[in-house]
Amino acid sequence: LFATSQRTGVMAASFSDADLALAAALFGALAFAIPRSEDESARMIAIDAWYAASLTGFAIGVKASAAPVAAIVLLAMVLRAPRDAVTRVVPVFAASWIVMAGYWYARNLVHTGNPVYPAAFLSQPGTTFPLTTLREYARHYGVARTVGDAVSVYLDWPKLHGALAVIGLVGLVGWLVGGRAKTRSEHSFALATLAIVAVTLGLLPITPFSAGNEWTFVSGFIHWDSMRYVALLAILGWVALGFVVGAGVHPSRTIVAIAITAAAVLVGLPRSAAMVQALAVPGAVIA
Repeated sequence: LFATSQRTGVMAASFSDADLALAAALFGALAFAIPRSEDESARMIAIDAWYAASLTGFAIGVKASAAPVAAIVLLAMVLRAPRDAVTRVVPVFAASWIVMAGYWYARNLVHTGNPVYPAAFLSQPGTTFPLTTLREYARHYGVARTVGDAVSVYLDWPKLHGALAVIGLVGLVGWLVGGRAKTRSEHSFALATLAIVAVTLGLLPITPFSAGNEWTFVSGFIHWDSMRYVALLAILGWVALGFVVGAGVHPSRTIVAIAITAAAVLVGLPRSAAMVQALAVPGAVIA
């Protein structure tokens, strides 16, 4: 789904490349924070901690908005480590964040007196960007229209890929609650993913530029590239869909997985989008 998403190609070739790099780094960090097996060696946990810490440090260096997800990755790593190793995990992350991202925040501090400029920090003012957030959009145009406009833009990976990501994330809840998550790794992935979804969506309405810029705002629409702020959720949704479908568990589920893969490839072909969505989305829901 990632490879066939037309939106990821657009992001990689435009100003949204930083958001794609951010999402990829955080996804990689989360992958390293997930337990590999039920019985792990201290050496393997230490190696994965350094990888996860380095990737989250890189992400925080790209954008300060990566910090909440980085904190969830740190928590997942702490919960994975045995008790006698927990005290070593936090310093690893702290050191990696300082080395990978510290320069940019120190540079801001020297030049502006504010480490996270242009955002406000404690008593240090930042640069405000009015008429850019979903909260302001809702205040001006109403909640119902805001939800409709946001869903239309934020699911456009294209629409089929966005719908499948949502199905994967919603299905992950049932997969976890229904007891289909059998291993420690599966439980860890599901809980961390749902925590990231909750934090990201909770902060989205107040995120600068989540509704676009001032000229799109006054024109009455959300910027067509605003879905870049939920790129990580799309990737996690596609991975979650793989767990939910569970290809290989039963022949019927393998068929559903093949159908979804074929639909993702075919959706970019002329005149095929409507037919593909009519077939792939119900199949994913049934799975």
